[in-house]
Amino acid sequence: MIDISIFQLEAVKAISVEAAASSSVYRFIVGPEKKEYHIHSAVLANHSSALDAMVNDGLQESGEKIVDWTDVDSGAFLGLWHFLYSGRYAAPVLISRLGEDHPATKIREEEAGTLPDRTLPICTLPGCKRPGCKMPGCTIPAGLWLDFQTLRLADLEESPPPQPKSVGRRVVVNSYTDLLLQHARVCVLADKYMIPPLKQLALTALQKELGIHLYDLETISEIAPDAIALLQFSFNNPAPDKLRELVTLFAACIITDLWECEGFQDLMGSSEEFSAAVSGCIGTNLDGRLLKRLLDH
Repeated sequence: MIDISIFQLEAVKAISVEAAASSSVYRFIVGPEKKEYHIHSAVLANHSSALDAMVNDGLQESGEKIVDWTDVDSGAFLGLWHFLYSGRYAAPVLISRLGEDHPATKIREEEAGTLPDRTLPICTLPGCKRPGCKMPGCTIPAGLWLDFQTLRLADLEESPPPQPKSVGRRVVVNSYTDLLLQHARVCVLADKYMIPPLKQLALTALQKELGIHLYDLETISEIAPDAIALLQFSFNNPAPDKLRELVTLFAACIITDLWECEGFQDLMGSSEEFSAAVSGCIGTNLDGRLLKRLLDH
């Protein structure tokens, strides 16, 4: 049975703990490995009209109380599960960051819905690529950086930004690619089953994670292949517009690093939507320095 010790009234609003605990338990068969998980029907129904229909509208799942989600990543499912019971987003953590005072962990654990305000000084080092830097070697136009940093992630203008909270390291991933993809997969899952708060929390976490590397651009070339995997996932699969907009802005910011990586030009050629989106971002922010770098490549 399910441990409901993390159950919180504020996360499920009108439903009582007793009603949730006494409701039917649904079995979810998740991922190609067919792991079995459980969620109370009242918890499912309370968060989303799509999930409500699944358990209450006479669908096959409502009769058998078994849901086949073998096409859903198990890490993304655990992110959904945790949110349904706690109202919080359990951000994944890299195994290499465990026990370390890593800046990514610190930023992820801040209880804020926007990127931290970090004013970067004008750099005096040759070849600097910091956002907004005036040095000749800088390749990220300030306009692109500002667009990425201030992108509104809510679908509706009146929707207030959710407040991510630290919930402990509940899902550990082995690579930076897995870290980025987990945020994106949770976002896609939340969008598919109409859970806007979870979708926005996953997007906010992804925005922060990517933004870390725009503050420390020495790592950009190292994480560029991981960013390509994120782009491929976002444009080769059904994905919400906000996810695609966010990753496109990031790609535009580091376009000269991505251009040298295997798979990027293939994605530009195979996805007209991505090619048009990233070209549009760059076109409105292109300056002589960036144009020269692109022509050199």
